[in-house]
Amino acid sequence: MLEPVQPLSPIASAAETITNERTRTSCPNYPEWVTSLPVGLLQFGASTDVGCVRDHNEDALLAEAPVFLVADGMGGHAAGELAASLTIDQFRDLARRAVVTRDEVEGRVAAANAAVLAAGAADPSIEGLGTTISGAVLSTIDDEPTWIVVNVGDSRTYLRRDGQLHRQTIDHSEVEELVIAGYLTAAEARVHPRRNVVTRSIGSDPAPEIDIWMVPARSGDQVLVCSDGLTNEVDDAGLETFLGSGASPQHIAEGLVERACLAGGHDNVTVVVAQLG
Repeated sequence: MLEPVQPLSPIASAAETITNERTRTSCPNYPEWVTSLPVGLLQFGASTDVGCVRDHNEDALLAEAPVFLVADGMGGHAAGELAASLTIDQFRDLARRAVVTRDEVEGRVAAANAAVLAAGAADPSIEGLGTTISGAVLSTIDDEPTWIVVNVGDSRTYLRRDGQLHRQTIDHSEVEELVIAGYLTAAEARVHPRRNVVTRSIGSDPAPEIDIWMVPARSGDQVLVCSDGLTNEVDDAGLETFLGSGASPQHIAEGLVERACLAGGHDNVTVVVAQLG
């Protein structure tokens, strides 16, 4: 049920919350962490940048096999960073596990929502903080290697398979609803003045609905997880060019971040790339 470059309906050793430095962080402790799985070797890389406009980075990431996630914080400097960090922290104990269940992933999202709400209640100065969460967890479900894809908000997870790019997540945003309804094109949505307005986020009461996809994993799969700082600057054709280049996951991640910054870098940019086989 994969449609190239179209949204679908829902049905290593390092993890780092990004700092506020203006210089690009390519997560040098990752290096190209490799592990042997029934569907081949798993390699991954990650990179982030504050961009060319903002003075701090509110993104956070987790790239520690088998967990690959990006969170894009909202609510201002301290608030956004805290929300993203708290959310990523809920998933750290899933790293280096051979089997992770769908229920466990959903439970970590629920715990993240509760943690962000509690932080806002404890400090009125950051009340209303929130974050997106998007990514994939590689697991074994019914003896089959499976990507558990999760999403809340407008960060994205893509799968490239057999030379075709498949967008696995649906943005929970005002402009995505307009695109789906036919009022905007994807290109228009990238520059729309309300492109940053999300309709679901971590830190909401009531808790947001969680999108979960169970996607069979195959040798050769490439998974790209990113904040909207990438997709607002680089279109799907550009993503495909980098993913199809034959470069290592780390070099792909760094190249995509660099391309987004060269295109304007209007927001923080964070990219995680995982590859099987």
